[in-house]
This record gives sequence, structure tokens and C-alpha cells, in this order.
Amino acid sequence: WGILQAIGLAGILALPFLFISWQWRIPAGVILLGCYYWVTYPAFSHSILHGDHGGPYACVSWAALIIGATIAGDLFHAQQPNGILKQLIGFCVACSVMAIILVVILGLPISKSTVNPSYVMASLALCSLLFIVFYILGEKRKYSIPTLEVLGKNALLLFLIHYVLVKAMHILTLKSASAWIVAALALTIYLLCFG
Repeated sequence: WGILQAIGLAGILALPFLFISWQWRIPAGVILLGCYYWVTYPAFSHSILHGDHGGPYACVSWAALIIGATIAGDLFHAQQPNGILKQLIGFCVACSVMAIILVVILGLPISKSTVNPSYVMASLALCSLLFIVFYILGEKRKYSIPTLEVLGKNALLLFLIHYVLVKAMHILTLKSASAWIVAALALTIYLLCFG
């Protein structure tokens, strides 16, 4: 079980929700997270804790993350240029508040290995914050970063090349990657994307 299988199954679970409005996707995502945390996780916690990326059962939580990301995407595309930033900031703040409530009040630590609701909300908050930063830099300030544009247009290829190169380097070195290996790997990926 790997990340591509997790993304695929989560995408299949999230697919029916993509045909409803973003307002209805909010409760759908919350219900999925609730079902995962209070039903699926207790029943299959051993498999989730010992599987990569939470294993197959965590796909319910990953699907909620995808649904949340599509809400942010719809907020970005549906608004007039002046309202985009307000909507995205509101989404970021809402996700941040939910993550804080889950961590501080309910005592649910952020955990990628269990893909729990606090991890999903914190991930949505951080990703939307990054999106806001790049939106301000690219659209408002007209600052162009060609490297990021190329890497963004080749995201799946970048992931696959990265995976192959990391595996090859791990086999060749038989130990953790040192700084020069990481730098060489990053340079290779960069050159392959531009080449």
C-alpha cells in the first residue's frame, strides 16, 4: 500500500461529492472525518497505525482532505478578483480554528500516521495559507517564479522522478541521505523538469 493507491482510493471516495456545491461539501467532509475518527479508526486502528499513510482504511480521512481542498479551489474560482483573498483567508482561518480546537480542547494531536481530523484541518490550513501567499505574490504583486511554475506543471512527473531517484540513492548508499545527496537529487529533478 503506497501513496498512489491512497490518493486513488481517496479520489474515488471523494468523487461523488465533487458534483455538489461547496456549501454542501463542508458538512460532507466533516461527516467523513467524524465517521473515520469515531467509527473506522477504533475498529481498524491496528491496520491504520501499521500501514503506510494510514493504510486503506485511512482513505476516508484522505477523501475528506480532498473534499476540503476542492472547497478551497471552488472559493478561488467562483469569486470576483477582490473577493478571492477574503474567501481564502476565511477558509484558512476556519481550518486553523478547527485544528486548534481539535488539538487544544479535544486533545487530538496532529498525526500524519493516523491521518486524524486535526491533521486534515491543519493540512488544509497550511496549504490554503501557502496558496494565499503565492496568490498575493503572483497575482497581486506580479512576481514571477519560473522554477515553481515549471515544477507545478509537472507535479506528477516530479513525484515519480523523485520516488525513483530516492529509491536508487537509498539502494546505492544503504544509509540515510547526506546533504550532498539531497542537493544532487534536487538538482537532478530540477534539470529533468526543465529539460
